[in-house]
Amino acid sequence: MRDRRTVVLRWALTFFTAGLILTSLFASMRKGEAQTQAPRPTPAKQTAAKAAPPPTVAAAHYALPFGANPFAPSNAASATGAFIPAEDFIPADRCAKCHTDAHAQWNESAHRNSFREPFYQKNVNDLIAQRGIEFTRHCESCHNPAALFSGALTKDSPIKRPFDEDGVSCIACHSIQTATGRGIGGYVMGQPALL
Repeated sequence: MRDRRTVVLRWALTFFTAGLILTSLFASMRKGEAQTQAPRPTPAKQTAAKAAPPPTVAAAHYALPFGANPFAPSNAASATGAFIPAEDFIPADRCAKCHTDAHAQWNESAHRNSFREPFYQKNVNDLIAQRGIEFTRHCESCHNPAALFSGALTKDSPIKRPFDEDGVSCIACHSIQTATGRGIGGYVMGQPALL
């Protein structure tokens, strides 16, 4: 009888200890999440990020099914809240003229193939067929930022897309001003510049 009571007490103590450990872990994870949250943007920044697109070629035909934010449902934003002309996203081949080693590494990278990868293409094309190209804005904020920020991701867009071959190009990464912490694709894209 005494052995059985000892076994039951040991099991009870084990479960109690496990419960305390799990509770402590959960509490520390929640505390860590709260500390790593990015600060909320000021009302002025929120207004800029949600501003309707300016009158451009993109804005003239651009569908806004998710509200005034032209980049929704992605978590990305441009620094001005406006579109960035497609031609400002210079091809990576131009970077190769000075940065041959870096370009060679990029050329074999996941960044280069982010838009061209067959599994991704199948999924994004299914999404376009089922829901519309506007729903791909979330995906393209990571897989093809130039398409998102140029305003090409709307039905019957007249914008030419030579940047599709580059995926995440040199200029796309080097134009990101800040990560917002708002989740996948949460960043602010500045105006691309050739240095």
